[in-house]
Amino acid sequence: MSTLQEQGVSEMALVIVEHPIAGHNLEAIRKKADQAFPDILKAATEWQPTE
Repeated sequence: MSTLQEQGVSEMALVIVEHPIAGHNLEAIRKKADQAFPDILKAATEWQPTE
């Protein structure tokens, strides 16, 4: 597995989603997605690199 730097990316927005995902039913996965959505939206619309 290569690092972001090896791929020419110095920074990126990340959202951490609690694991495991596998083995959960659709309702549990949707709940995790719903909980993560505000952070995903913020990362997609507000995140700026420091450089």
